[in-house]
Amino acid sequence: MLRRKLVPPDGGWGWMIAAGVALNFFIIFPIAQTFGLLYKDIFNDLGFTGTQNTLILNTNLAVSNICGIVIGPLIKHYGYRAISFASGIFIVLGLIFTAHSTRFEHFMIAYGIITSLGYGMGLQGFSVALNSYFVKKRSKVNGYVSAIYGLGPILMPQLVSYMMTEFDVKSIMIILAAVAGHVLVAALLLQPVEWHMVPVKEDEINEEEDKFLDSNEYTRSRRPSVLLTDSNISLHAISRLSIDELTGSVCFEQNTGNNNEKYKMLSEKASFWERFIDFMNRTFNFEMLKDPTFVSIVLGLSLDFLSEINCLILIPFIMADFNLTTEQIAIFMSTFAIADIILRFLAPYIAEILNRPERQMLMITLLCLICARSSLLFVNGFVPLLFCAVAIGSCRGARLVYWSLVMPCHVPIEKLPAALGLQFTINGILIFMGGPLLGVIKDVTGTYVKCIYLINLITFMAVLIWSIEFIIKKYKSKKIDKKENCDI
Repeated sequence: MLRRKLVPPDGGWGWMIAAGVALNFFIIFPIAQTFGLLYKDIFNDLGFTGTQNTLILNTNLAVSNICGIVIGPLIKHYGYRAISFASGIFIVLGLIFTAHSTRFEHFMIAYGIITSLGYGMGLQGFSVALNSYFVKKRSKVNGYVSAIYGLGPILMPQLVSYMMTEFDVKSIMIILAAVAGHVLVAALLLQPVEWHMVPVKEDEINEEEDKFLDSNEYTRSRRPSVLLTDSNISLHAISRLSIDELTGSVCFEQNTGNNNEKYKMLSEKASFWERFIDFMNRTFNFEMLKDPTFVSIVLGLSLDFLSEINCLILIPFIMADFNLTTEQIAIFMSTFAIADIILRFLAPYIAEILNRPERQMLMITLLCLICARSSLLFVNGFVPLLFCAVAIGSCRGARLVYWSLVMPCHVPIEKLPAALGLQFTINGILIFMGGPLLGVIKDVTGTYVKCIYLINLITFMAVLIWSIEFIIKKYKSKKIDKKENCDI
């Protein structure tokens, strides 16, 4: 008899999960990125100001992120498969309604709210699915997936540019809605990870897998020692066990008997607000905010997200201020995307060679990205702008790989949905606060190019926050070492 434990497959059906995630993002990200290319002239014809333009775009971003605090618990309760499927429905309906929009209020509801709800649900659902299937290979798989869906921004601008010569914008949006329907197919691939857990010997479980299985007190108390014989292992039977029986990870509405008794006693003695606060803490894992490192990570990632996503969606408007044609803007965006995808493939290997933590690699990449964006302020002409596109795209490709790994590497897997929910909620709040400022800058200066100054400042703030955190940790570590030496 061999004592074995069940761990995520790190392969197997996980590669189908990776294909589904890549298909989803291959479709969704390019559609969001080319929205400005489609509507930059329409917005001008409708008389929208720069503030209104950025408000539509940033409402879409903000709502898709703020809803994350609710989506996290929904994923725990209904599973990432159901939430991801629902995201496809919202996106398709939102794009169809956007196609028929003719007023500012219509765009705010159709694209700013309905479509963005689909974006937010899909972003979390597919991300949690991928991270649930891979532990040891997580870094490389994230790199491969991001590189594959990075092909979308290369092809989509050219496709949209071609369709603009054949169809009107309304017809193009309906076509894109039909393309977005493939998200439903991708969501169906997301089978629950408990169906595909694999047995391994206890001594073969590495540190990362043990962190997945042994991430909190509840998990340790309920994790079984699965006894299997080499001659009689029924993987089909194993795959039908629930995830709680396999790993003991906490589900939305499940608790041990002791936890139920404890909560019952609390309910009898505590006030309404105390019960409400306890319920919110258990549901949304707000206790993570007690961790200063987690708070620093969330704030830094959110500031970086605010700057990067606004730079991305404003590229068509910035290039239009350089007097580029629609075809030239499409070429710029495709060049940008080609450089992006190349670095997505290379980024995991660069990190492996340098042997630095993901967050430090991200900080280095952000400093390079600031320099690359700044080059746009000093060039003129189409060819020099293409060189800028290569530089910015390269930095963005590496940034995306490292950015997506920072949170999963710090938070246990069963807390990842809640952590991502908090992360996306802070993203949305900052977007609501900072996004419209870019429109104000455009209205005051008359050009979107000057927005680059604010975008770079926000990125630098993220690097500064993490630098201060590392300095404080190093100082405290030296102080502790000094005290220990004195005691000796």
